[in-house]
Amino acid sequence: MQNGKINGPVVITDHQHFAGQIVGDAHVASGGSFVLYGQLTGDLHIEPGGRASVHGMVCGTIFNNGGLLTLLGMAGDIVSDGSAHSTIDPVAVITHRR
Repeated sequence: MQNGKINGPVVITDHQHFAGQIVGDAHVASGGSFVLYGQLTGDLHIEPGGRASVHGMVCGTIFNNGGLLTLLGMAGDIVSDGSAHSTIDPVAVITHRR
């Protein structure tokens, strides 16, 4: 598991657990898997074939463009295309839901 502060943008192409702060955006590529326990100050982009599990906070918008999203924490908003699969836990918080 990675900790600390990282300046983005960050591209995830493998399996990453992160418990610190990412300043900027993160992109989960096809085949990538991202588990966030910390804070992402920008947007999270999940590409087709990518997976993300958010236990912490995404301050911006999560764009699920055909990947698999599990939201257990907090996000500013979620935008999904028709092929995306998003699971939102009942205790999750979406602050600017459209």
